[in-house]
Amino acid sequence: MDIDCDGATRSYDGDNRCDGSTDTQSQTSFKDELKAKHGIDDLNAYVHSYVVFGNTGSRPGYVNFDPRDHGISPLSVMAVICGDNLFYGVWGDENGDDGERAAVGESSIALATLCFGKDNVSGDIGHSEADVLYIAFSGEGAQPDAGVKWKTRSVVEFERSRRRPSMVEGTKGLLHFLLVTVAAYIFREELKLDWLLPQLANPKVLPGAR
Repeated sequence: MDIDCDGATRSYDGDNRCDGSTDTQSQTSFKDELKAKHGIDDLNAYVHSYVVFGNTGSRPGYVNFDPRDHGISPLSVMAVICGDNLFYGVWGDENGDDGERAAVGESSIALATLCFGKDNVSGDIGHSEADVLYIAFSGEGAQPDAGVKWKTRSVVEFERSRRRPSMVEGTKGLLHFLLVTVAAYIFREELKLDWLLPQLANPKVLPGAR
C-alpha cells in the first residue's frame, strides 16, 4: 500500500506525516464533483479513507485503466482488507503517469493509518507487503448517500458513515466466494496467495458495523 497525501490535506491534530511526501498534488481527481454534490472543496487525506484507483496518462507504453468502463463511479464505496481488518472508503483519486509504471495499491494516509497504525506509515513510508486486497463495487448501491459524513474531521467517523449493514453482509458474501476461488487456485496452480486465506475467512470489522 503506497500512501497518498493529495487534496485539501489538512491535519487537525498536529499530524505532519504528509510533510515527507515528495509527490503531493494540491487536488484529487473528483474535486469538482465533491464541491458540487457534497459541499466540500476536496478530499482531505488525513480524514477521508479514499483509494487511488485507475490509471490515466499519455506516456508511451503506459497502461490506462478507467474503472468507469466497468460500471464503477467516482466516489463510490470501496472495501479494503488490510492488517486482518475490513475497512470502507471511497474511490477518490487516480494515478498519473509520473511513476515508473501503472499500478493499483495506493490509499490516503487516513486509510493507511486505520490499516497499519500511525507509527507505521507516513507520506514517504508505505506498507511493502503484498497482503492488501482492494474491492470496488459497481451499480447505484455503491453511490454515496446523504448519510456520508464528508465534513467530519475524523477518519473513524467518515469510515463508519460509508458502511451500511447490507454492504458489510454483501462484502462478506463476496469474500466467501473469493475464499473458495483463491483456495482452488492455490491448490491447482500453487499461487503464492496463501496469505489471503485467513483474511478472507474472517476479516474483522471496526466496532459499530452490524
